[in-house]
Amino acid sequence: MSASFRSVSATNRCFFLSPELDRLRLGRHIGAEMYYLLGGSGVPNYGDELIAKYWLTYLAEKNPTERIVLECTDPSISALRLHPYNWRASHVTIVKSLTRSLPNDDFWGNLERGYKFFYRNTLAKHPRLTGVEKYFQDAHTFHMIGGGYISEKWPRTSFLLGFAAALNKTFGTRIIATGVGLMPMSPPPTEHKRTFRKVIESFDFIESRDGHGPQFIAEHSGIGKVAYHGLDDTFMRSEPTPSHGGRTLHISTYLQNDRLAALVRRVKRHDSEIKRQFDRILFWNCAPDRDQLAQEAFKEAFPNMEVADVWSLVDRLPVKAGDTIISSRFHPHLLAARAGANGYYLEHGEYYQIKHGSVVELGSPLRPIVELEEVGFTPVDAPAPIVSQDAERVKKKLEVARLIYEGRRPSRSMWRTRIASLLSI
Repeated sequence: MSASFRSVSATNRCFFLSPELDRLRLGRHIGAEMYYLLGGSGVPNYGDELIAKYWLTYLAEKNPTERIVLECTDPSISALRLHPYNWRASHVTIVKSLTRSLPNDDFWGNLERGYKFFYRNTLAKHPRLTGVEKYFQDAHTFHMIGGGYISEKWPRTSFLLGFAAALNKTFGTRIIATGVGLMPMSPPPTEHKRTFRKVIESFDFIESRDGHGPQFIAEHSGIGKVAYHGLDDTFMRSEPTPSHGGRTLHISTYLQNDRLAALVRRVKRHDSEIKRQFDRILFWNCAPDRDQLAQEAFKEAFPNMEVADVWSLVDRLPVKAGDTIISSRFHPHLLAARAGANGYYLEHGEYYQIKHGSVVELGSPLRPIVELEEVGFTPVDAPAPIVSQDAERVKKKLEVARLIYEGRRPSRSMWRTRIASLLSI
C-alpha cells in the first residue's frame, strides 16, 4: 500500500480518503447504528473544536456502543486532540474532500451540485472513494453539528447542505442540523429556488443559533416548520470556571494590519487603568493560523501578557465572573459572557455582526468596543441575564440532544413539533 493510502495513526483512528473507508470497515459492528457528524473541527479553531468535543463526549456517555464518524477539516489534527473524548469515533474527511474542485464563486450552483451528487454519479470521478456509497447507506443519522462553517462567505460550503439532502433522497438518511450559523446568504436565484426548497424540506429540523437563519429559510424556501431559532452547540454544557484570585483581562482577536494596530493603540491608551484593575492579561490564540499576528502585536504592547493556546482553551475555560474580555471572535464572547465576564466586542462585516448580535440578544453584558473610551474597565457587580438563564438553556440543549440520540425516534412531524416547543427561547 502506498504511503498516500496509509492511515495517519491507527491508534487515533484518523484516515484520509481510501484509508477512511478502511476505518469505516474496521468500525462496523453487528447491530450497531452509525451516526455521521459533520462539523468544522480540525482547523484548529476554538469554537469548532469545543463543539466537536461536546458532541463526542455526549455520545461516548449516552451511546457507547454505536459507530460514530466525525467529518472534519483535518482528521489528523481532529483525531490527535479529540480522540480522548470518544475513543470509538472515526475522524475523516470524505464529504469535504469533494468540495475542493468546486467553483469558489458559485454558492447556489454548489448547493445544486451537492443535491444531485448521487443522481449524476459524481462519485465515479473520485476512484479513491470507490465503495463509500455503501457506508453512507449505513448512516442512520447525518448530523451537521454547530458552527458557522456554512455560509456564502465560503461559496463551496453550500455543497454540504445539498449533499445532506441527497443522502436523505437516495438512502432515506435522517438529516438534522443543530446550532448552525448559516448567514449571511443572498436569496437564491430563480433557477435554484426549487432545489433550495427540496434541500430544506429534506431536513427533519434545522436549529439555528441566531434568528436570521430561520427567517431567511422560511422566506425563501416557503417552508416554515423546519428551521428554528435555538442555541449554539456550546450550550451542551456549562464549563467550570477557574478558581484563581484577582481579575484577568482576556483578549481574543484575529485582526490584522491597520485594524489590529488601531485596536492595540486603543487598549494601550488604558495602560495605567489596566495595571490598576487587572492582575494579568491573557491572549486567547483560538486559531493559530489567523491569530498569531495579533498575539505578537499585543505581546509587544504588553510584554507580561500570557497566552492560552487553542487546545488549552478547549480543555479548560480560563475566564471567570468579574473578568473582562475584549473579543472580535464569537465563541470567546459567548463563553466569557456565560461565565460572568464583561467587556467589549468588535464586529467587522455582516458575518460577525450577526454572530455578536446573537450573543447580545441572549443577554451578554459586553458592549461595542467604541464604548471603551467612555466606560473603561470598571467592574460590573450585577450578573447579566445570560448568566441567570444559563442553566435553563443548557437543559433545553440537552433535551434536543436526547431527542436526537436517545429513546424511540419520533416521526418527522412529531419531531418538529417537539423541537418547536423546546426551542421557544
